Formats: sequence, C-alpha cells, structure tokens
Amino acid sequence: MSSSTNYSNCAVSIRSVLLAIRVLLAIALVFALLYRAPFPRIAAAFRTALTSPRMLSAGLLLVGLALLAGAIRWYVLLRAQKLVVSVSDTIRYFFSGQFFNVFLPGGCGGDLIRMYWVVRRSSGSRTRAVGTVILDRVLGLYLYIAAACLFIGLAGVLDLPGVPPPITRVAALSLLGISLAVWIIVLLRPVRFQGAFADSPGTGDARWARLIRALAQSASLYLHRPAALLGALGLSAANFALQASACLCFSHSLNLPASTLQVIAAFAAATLIGAVPVTPGAIGMREGTYVLLLQQAGVSASGALALGLLMYLAGAFWGLPGVLVFVTEPTRSPRELAHRARTVLQEDPLPPGDPGQC
Repeated sequence: MSSSTNYSNCAVSIRSVLLAIRVLLAIALVFALLYRAPFPRIAAAFRTALTSPRMLSAGLLLVGLALLAGAIRWYVLLRAQKLVVSVSDTIRYFFSGQFFNVFLPGGCGGDLIRMYWVVRRSSGSRTRAVGTVILDRVLGLYLYIAAACLFIGLAGVLDLPGVPPPITRVAALSLLGISLAVWIIVLLRPVRFQGAFADSPGTGDARWARLIRALAQSASLYLHRPAALLGALGLSAANFALQASACLCFSHSLNLPASTLQVIAAFAAATLIGAVPVTPGAIGMREGTYVLLLQQAGVSASGALALGLLMYLAGAFWGLPGVLVFVTEPTRSPRELAHRARTVLQEDPLPPGDPGQC
C-alpha cells in the first residue's frame, strides 16, 4: 500500500474520531441545557410566544429579509469579480446553502455548496469564485464580531459569570483591535498574509490554509473596487440589523426582561459561537450562549433557550426553499450533492495560472 493511501486512510480515521467527539459533546451540551431548562418550562415559554402571533410573524419575516440581504451581498461580490451569475441564480444558490447549513450541519457546510455552484458556473475563474464565498462569509460575520465587542467591551452590556468585568471588556476590545489589524493586512498586504499560510507537505489542515490564501487573493482584487466593498459592508449591516430586530421580536413575544442592548449583544455573541464548528451545526453551543449571557440579565434559562430555539427555527424555515434546487438539478439527494461538491472542491482552489491569482 502506498504512503499516500496510508495517509488518506489515517486522515479519514482522524476525521471520524473528531466527528464522534463533536457529536458526544453536542449530546452532553443538550442534556446540560435540558437539565437547566426542562421540557415543561420550555413548552410554557413557547405557549407565551404563541400569544403574540404578530411578533412571531414579524420575526420570521425579518429573518427572511436578512437572508435575502445576504444573498444580494454575495451577488455584489460576484459582479465585482465579473463572474456572470444572475440575481435569481445567486439567490437560489444562497438559499440552497442555507438548507445545507440547517439540515445537514454535520456532513457538508452551506458555504461548500455555494462554492460548488459558483465554480461550476465560472470555469477558469476558480480562485475568484471560491474567494467570493469566503469573503462573503467573513464580511457577514465581521459585523457580528464588531457589534459583540462594542456592546460588551465599551458599553459593558453583558458580563461572563465568574470573570471580572474589566477582564471581559479588555478581552472584547482586544479582539476587535486584532480583527481590524487582520483586515488591514488582508486588504493592504495580501501577499504577506498569503505567505503566512503557505502549505506544509503532509499537513492535514492544508486545505484551510489554501482557503485563507484564497480570501487574501480575493480581497486584494477588491482594492480597486471600493464601491463593491462598501456595498457589501452596507448589506452586511442590513443583514445584522434585520436579524437583530427579529431576535428582539422573538424576545418580546417571550416577555423576556432583558433590555434591547442585552438581547442584541447576546444574539451577536451566539451567532459568532454558531459559526465555530465545535459541535455539528453548533448544536448546544449557540443555545448555551443565549442561556449563559441572558441569565446575567435576569432571564430564566428556559426563556433564553426558547429565544435561541426560535432563532434557529426561523433559519430552518427559510432553509426550506433550498429544497427547490433539487427540482432543477439532476441530483437524487442532498447527500449526493454534498459528495459531488466535496469531490469537485478537493482540488487546490488556487491552481497555477488561474486568472484570479495575484
């Protein structure tokens, strides 16, 4: 058996073990949350929410509008790179990614599916195609990072239990400063940033290094397109405002005692935690963040958990239109599409001679 085959089998075994650990952690977190907020209390919280159908409907609509703003942001980035994808196809691909994010969190991320769609449509522009998805994700998340750091670091809206408030605020402001520095390096010195993530032979995380280099390359291509970047940032702000407003609507439907700033800060922090793949689909991590932070604001564990579940269910509802992609594509199942996407994207997204390379 060749050394490459042995390495491949070893990598598969490591991934299987890590997935098993993540699943066990998710189960432990769910049981811990249910211990603090038993089913009867969660059910009572949902019954309270049902007495405010207008607030629930408004929250659901706002989540849909926020996702639409995200789809348009991606379209702006695609057009700036001269990748010919129509608005309708961009929205369709975006919501198919949302479907995979919600319903197949452990097998294939929605961003991977979006990369697959746009790479198929953009032969010869692989770097730019992949880079638009990465940059779209980073631009979207950065507003959440900035908001959480500002609310917690400057306003002191929420504190972590057992951690002195000054330490929490200094850590939040330090994270904000570091993230701003990274953005400056990516945009103004992309070549230096790429060099920091050069591939090392035999490194299992090499594909992530390649994706980070793709981000740096893609971001550098926008240096001469400031209008596109500003437009994408504006749409990110709209996405954040709409999602935060939806969370406030759900909070009002549950009659939670937390203030507006406390709810928004907890929402921003929970969204960031949800983007970290510690457990499949961030199960337990996202909801646990709501409970951990909002209990400092006098919210019961059941109320905070119900708020997190309402936000998740709203995202799941708007992931359902992604099923329509299987009507127009010769794919028998989501798993088959996920396998096809992994196969297509296994190659280095930064091949020599790619027109998008700096």
